[in-house]
Amino acid sequence: MRQAAAGIRKLDLSFDLILASPYLRALRTAEILAEAFDSKKLFVTSHLAADADPREVIAEIVENFGALENIALVGTSRF
Repeated sequence: MRQAAAGIRKLDLSFDLILASPYLRALRTAEILAEAFDSKKLFVTSHLAADADPREVIAEIVENFGALENIALVGTSRF
């Protein structure tokens, strides 16, 4: 994951916010991404849990982070 994060950084991408699932693996991945981008803007949301309704994370973004342009979502797969 560290190599992938470094590769993303080389693409000159940036994130205003990183939203992460509360599951340990997703959270650790989000932390690595935050470290690679020197970002302190990492928030955990239950709306990215595997059993969550995707509409809820969209509603959360609109309600709380609507002014931001680039948001990375780090979640887990249901499969």
